[in-house]
Amino acid sequence: TVTLTNNSTGATIASGATVEHGTVIKVTATPSTGYNLSTLKAGSTTLSSGGTYTVSAATTVSATFAKKTYTVTISASNGTVTLKDASGNAIASGATVEHGTVITVTATPATGYKLSTLKYGSTSISSGGTFTLTAATTVTGTFAKQTYTMTITNPTGGKITVKDASGNTVASGTKVAYQTKLTVTLTPNSGYRVK
Repeated sequence: TVTLTNNSTGATIASGATVEHGTVIKVTATPSTGYNLSTLKAGSTTLSSGGTYTVSAATTVSATFAKKTYTVTISASNGTVTLKDASGNAIASGATVEHGTVITVTATPATGYKLSTLKYGSTSISSGGTFTLTAATTVTGTFAKQTYTMTITNPTGGKITVKDASGNTVASGTKVAYQTKLTVTLTPNSGYRVK
């Protein structure tokens, strides 16, 4: 909205009103939520919101407002986070996006990983969920290694021993993280040999 007031009396001046030559008018432009003031003019004179203009002829006061834009950042490792607007256009990390844009967030873990948390700012979201952009935002995906249950079945006439890289014995039924390096040793019982 644009509000005109008599700078001397503070009285509001309506659009279409007649004012005396020499009247000093205060011009105030107030953007709607999610918008910024782009230009404000009294005739051909550019003003700032709250500025004044001295009337010397019939004058049109005009304002243009533009949507605010915000930077959207993506943070992820051991997986990818992709963002798309309502039209399906991809939004890259560091892109400038308009206020009110509805963004769909998709998290895809790398091989051997699973999604642990997914957030826009401090708010949790599910993969495939949406949020409406109202400020500069970082979308963060954290991924954790998958774990697998290791089952050891000892053969007749011997024993299997499994150890991790630190030399710790890994028992049957233990959950082991993806890409954990293990050493497997087969020890035959007395009277047996490894074929």
